[in-house]
Amino acid sequence: MQAIGSTLVAEGLEWLLAHPRSTERAWGHNYAFDEVVGGTRQLKFEQEVDDFSSSPEFDPVLHDGQVLLQGHRSYNERWIDTATEPDTFAIENGDAALSGIEETDWLIRLEGLNGPLAAW
Repeated sequence: MQAIGSTLVAEGLEWLLAHPRSTERAWGHNYAFDEVVGGTRQLKFEQEVDDFSSSPEFDPVLHDGQVLLQGHRSYNERWIDTATEPDTFAIENGDAALSGIEETDWLIRLEGLNGPLAAW
């Protein structure tokens, strides 16, 4: 991850990383340790969080890292879930592409760990 330029994102990330619940800490780790998000995508995300804090949908009653979580939800709705070309597959996110994958390599993506952990 590149240096964070948004104060709201930095404060929200600090709140998540120190949160007593493991779910929130995992969200913070997911953001902090993602090494392949390109600078363009990161700036777009940070701008979405900064802009969301002044939008009518923002709930000012919530505090601490909630602006980051609400801004993240807004970013996903606008740039991932409903976009013609989601940011995750855009050319600007090319650094996230895997290279050198062999036919014998296994790729596993877990969207949520509740099911596997419950089964375990």
